[in-house]
Parts: sequence; structure tokens; C-alpha cells
Amino acid sequence: MHGAVSFGMLEKALPKKIELIFLHGFLGSPLDWEKTISYLPAHYSCRVPDLADGTQINFSPLSVLIGYSMGGRIALQMPPACGLVLIGAHFGLTNEPERRKRREEEERLCIHLKRDPIDFIDWWYRQPLFSTLPLNDELRKRRESIDFTQHAQLFEWFALSKQPLFIPPPSALLLYGENDKKYANLYSAWPNAHAIPDAGHAAHLENPKMTAQFIQHYVEGIYAQNGSG
Repeated sequence: MHGAVSFGMLEKALPKKIELIFLHGFLGSPLDWEKTISYLPAHYSCRVPDLADGTQINFSPLSVLIGYSMGGRIALQMPPACGLVLIGAHFGLTNEPERRKRREEEERLCIHLKRDPIDFIDWWYRQPLFSTLPLNDELRKRRESIDFTQHAQLFEWFALSKQPLFIPPPSALLLYGENDKKYANLYSAWPNAHAIPDAGHAAHLENPKMTAQFIQHYVEGIYAQNGSG
């Protein structure tokens, strides 16, 4: 059963006490989480804001934040929640030379995105990071339908070069695609980090069923510890 799309939100709600907030990545949309949510129990209340429209994200301390890539970096900057799941999300750069180099790269990327967004999409998904994610017709149409001006602003607001170094709480769940060597290395020191099989950087798109299984196991453990469910 898939959730319905309404007002920029993908919702699957038979509200109980389990609320999940899903944050998509750069160039993403709420629809990116649709298949993952379809594999979760029906009594989970799932909300997926469209980050690019600037809507304020309100959630209770009992919510679980789930963020992919840029969405995960945004989740790291939000007030603490009951749980946190990061999927291929960077913690932040460690020194000024790294930030300066990244800032220069981000400026070039932003110019490219604003000048020729369709060409930018093709270039973006040709990067080695996305080598296991085919830019098929469905994904291409979804990406070409976004508001490129809004996403350029989002990219500038939450640029990695501007982000402080965040240390995830010990209770956080860190997920990465088994073929994503960059994040396998980044997450290697974290005890609660797990590889999603048959997936690269966009693990929730490449293996949504296994992504949902990891999320469900984590969420049920979190709520059991807090005496709710």
C-alpha cells in the first residue's frame, strides 16, 4: 500500500505514537520515499516534507527523523528527536582548507544548476557516487519536475562548506549502500552503522525494502526503550 501525495507531503497515517519524518536529499522530492514507506507497518505515521519549498518542519520529541544525504545533514541541525536515522549523510568537514575547496566546488555547481538544470541532472547522476543508480525515465521525469530555483537555494542554504562538524548521538542509526565506499569508510568507526545490500549511495531508492527493514527494527527498538509503541 502506497501513501497518497497531498500538499507536498507523502502521508501514510494511522496515527498511534510512532511518527517518522523523512527528509529527502538534494534534487529529491517526497516521492523518493514512497517505496520505502510502503514497506513499513501501516500504523506508522509517516510525513515527508518538501524541503525545497521552505516549509517549517514541526515534530514532537517522540518523532524519529530519517534523512538521506542533504536531508540527513539537515536532520543533524534540527532539535533532538526520539531517534535519528542517517542514510549516506555527511557529518561535516573537519578543517578550513577542506571547507574552502568545497566552497569553490559548490559555487561552480550552483552556477551550472542555474544555467542549465537539465544538463546538470545528467552530469549529477554520472558521478561515480551514483554509478549503481540508473537515471531511468521515471527518475528523470521526477527530477526534471522539481523547482530548480528552489533547489539551488536549498543547495546554498545547506551547503556542506557552511555546515559545522556534527557528531551524531550514540543512539543514531547510520545506513549506507554496500557499494558506497565513501560512506562505508566514513561510517566505519560507528557501532550502529549498517550496510544495505545491493545498493549504492541512494540506498532508499535502490533497495527500499531492506532500507525499510532496518528502519523498522531501529524504530521498534527506540520506542520499546521509551515504553511506547
